[in-house]
Amino acid sequence: MKDIDEKFEDFAQLTKKSSLVLDADKSLNFQVSYPIVWTGYLNNEKIKILQTEKHARILTSFEFEVFPEVLERHKETVINIIDKCLKRKGA
Repeated sequence: MKDIDEKFEDFAQLTKKSSLVLDADKSLNFQVSYPIVWTGYLNNEKIKILQTEKHARILTSFEFEVFPEVLERHKETVINIIDKCLKRKGA
């Protein structure tokens, strides 16, 4: 089961939605340690993100190791979805 599997509004897509699927490299609970490596796909493009600290709503807490330039506009949306996931799981 994926840690994140969401669709979000994106009027640049024909379907008006973008799709984000991510897995974390460790269990996401209240004792999660950092860094977290997130791997998966954004609109079928492979991505890899390193979250270096707990502050998931701050762009500087992330290193976008594999993130196609065409998807740059989605970075803030992706970190907001990660933040929501961590809060939901109590991390």
